Amino acid sequence: MFRVVGFGLPFVLLLSGLRGILEGAQRFDLSNAIRMLSSAASVAMPAIGAVRGASLPTIMWWILISRAIVCVFYLMAIRRALPGLRWRLPSQWSRSRVLLSFGGWVLVSNAVSPVLVYFDRFALGAIAGIAAVGFYTAPYEGVTRLLLVAVSLAASLLPALTSLETRGDRVRSTELVSSSGRTLMVVMAPPLAFIFAFAPALVQIWLGPVYAAQSSVALRILAVGVFLNALAQLPLVTLYAFNRPDLPAKFHLLELVIHIPLTILLVREFGIAGAATAWTVRVGLDLCLLLAASARSTGVSIAAVAGGRVARTGGAVLGLVATLMLAAALLDSMPLVASLLTIVSIVGFLVLSWSWILLAAERDAIARILGVYTGSLRRGARSVA
Repeated sequence: MFRVVGFGLPFVLLLSGLRGILEGAQRFDLSNAIRMLSSAASVAMPAIGAVRGASLPTIMWWILISRAIVCVFYLMAIRRALPGLRWRLPSQWSRSRVLLSFGGWVLVSNAVSPVLVYFDRFALGAIAGIAAVGFYTAPYEGVTRLLLVAVSLAASLLPALTSLETRGDRVRSTELVSSSGRTLMVVMAPPLAFIFAFAPALVQIWLGPVYAAQSSVALRILAVGVFLNALAQLPLVTLYAFNRPDLPAKFHLLELVIHIPLTILLVREFGIAGAATAWTVRVGLDLCLLLAASARSTGVSIAAVAGGRVARTGGAVLGLVATLMLAAALLDSMPLVASLLTIVSIVGFLVLSWSWILLAAERDAIARILGVYTGSLRRGARSVA
């Protein structure tokens, strides 16, 4: 099995490179379609092999063959997306040094990030016991899934920002980052504010009263951290687009020095809530460092990198949290009033965001996207009928 993994490593690297070409051309439709096919094959083949009694090396060979086929699909998709592309050996080998330098700093970040992400669990297990890890991991894994929205936006933003930076269009790149930041805050605020306000009820419904007693405070703290970490994705990708991968790597090394002793201290004092606080403080520091570095690299203010209209957005988010906290307080005594207040709060926040936070160009873009989506649904319904 280990030999098969070794044979498969070149295909894994090739898949990443080919996917990068498609996404660099901003053909996320083709890239995601092939990724879904590859992911489905990676799940289906072990299941089929296990049912048929195939050995683990045999299943691994099947997966290796499927990855080779997926590489062919990527090559076909690249030919369709970039018909003028020609494959040839590089004529300027000096570019390899630039790529290795960029990739080296990214490697530093990727090597440090797992420690930053998982050290709180090791500290909990060593200090508070294995049971505390279970009480912490469930809410952590649940709420951090919302980061997929921010990570997906950042991934689609990178090739656009890189193209603008190559052309030297700093004005447009700043507008794109600010617009994305405003939109991301509007999208992330309602679900995270809801989780923050109704954390005890949500955990009790999901995992029972024992988990609710142990994990509710941690879930609220983690919801704040997820919001901060989501906002950090945009200045992070801005630094990558502006060819400064060294800054995030250096920030991660600095955060590592601070995060480890802070986590040990807070876990000893506050247990699960302390672990959540340490993680939230770390991502908050990361956001501040990335915003400052992005502002300096782009030559604009921190407020512009953060999305602009910071006071308006912050006030709207705080108002949303306050009204949802009131609804959560009324949940046991007046559930109907709490439900109505929750709906009114979220709808009011979205309406306020639409008219007071988002710009006219952003409203027009969202309206066009919704129009295309609605039209597709209507056409689908007519075809089914």
